[in-house]
Amino acid sequence: MRLQALLTSWGGSRYVRVPQPRASSQGWKGYRRSSFRPSLAAASAGGSAEQPTAPQPLGSPQQQQPVQQASCGAWEQACQQVAAFQRQHGRLPRASADEQGVLLPGEHPLGVWCTEQQRRKAGSKGPPLSAQERAAVLAIEGWSWWATKRVIKPWQRCYFVPGEQALGGWINAQRKHFRGQQQPPLSPELIAALERTPGWSWGEYVVEPWEVRFQQVQDFVQQHGRLPRRTARSNSPFLPAEKELGVWVHSQRQKFKDQKLSAEQRQRGKGSTNRSSALTAEQQAALAAVPGWYWDEDDRWEQQRQQLEAFVWQHGRMPRKEPTRQEALLTGEKKLSIWYKCQRQRQKGTSGFPALTAKQLAALEAIPLWCSQEGP
Repeated sequence: MRLQALLTSWGGSRYVRVPQPRASSQGWKGYRRSSFRPSLAAASAGGSAEQPTAPQPLGSPQQQQPVQQASCGAWEQACQQVAAFQRQHGRLPRASADEQGVLLPGEHPLGVWCTEQQRRKAGSKGPPLSAQERAAVLAIEGWSWWATKRVIKPWQRCYFVPGEQALGGWINAQRKHFRGQQQPPLSPELIAALERTPGWSWGEYVVEPWEVRFQQVQDFVQQHGRLPRRTARSNSPFLPAEKELGVWVHSQRQKFKDQKLSAEQRQRGKGSTNRSSALTAEQQAALAAVPGWYWDEDDRWEQQRQQLEAFVWQHGRMPRKEPTRQEALLTGEKKLSIWYKCQRQRQKGTSGFPALTAKQLAALEAIPLWCSQEGP
């Protein structure tokens, strides 16, 4: 009875320590001999000799069975006590006090028992609940399981099926051939065969004719006053459809660069151009006519220099970054002033940009007022 009461107060989930008799004065060997050789002890005392019983190892079924039976009985008794507590107080017992108030006498061990059943059900502590135990707990009025979030462990993650990664790489390659990012392009027969594959898609990238993309870039420049970008900043995010147009603009520059490099290699007899993706002369002229268009950084720098020179000839001064009391800033003046200040810093070597080349410095010195006292 004391054992059952002790297990009930612990929630029926703790181990019971069985005290062992203290060793005799003869030492450990004498204690073991007296424990497992009762026939010798009885013979020495003048009693009848009996057959010695074999020692039972620790953890044997003969020793565990009474404890397991007591534990099962204690679990059922604790479950009944929780149900009685709920009927009496209209709620389940708690393991600790909260905003509902202090704990009632005897409530803490029942609350701990409830918490342990929740953890056993979640698989975070102790052995899992059996079907009978789950049914008994769910029979308690007001009982509900904790909402558990499934955590995918490393050994439970989804990995590639054998051969899947190689097939995925081949699919990506076919899409790049279709988009013109790799050569040779896909033939109409191959495109039709892939599109007949169930679930096939060419991805989010939509292949548009060159003329359609060019018109979209023209509309963007006319609406926003600049070319579309393929990278954005935190203070200047992308506009709708800007990134896709920016990637297309970059690809046109890359084609022009490859054509120029291939032409130089052909002159040296070390290569040939890939005419399947080359820009025609009409396409190059159309792109060059787009306001603000440039083929590379040198071309862009020269355009900025020409704008600065035109501003000085027209207004007789260098562009300002801030307006004055008598005169406001002109359209595009602030942006041009920032570029002008950057070239001054490059000339002095005080900026993080590369220093001006001799050719660039000579072109800037040809601008009126560059070498005058008006410049910073």
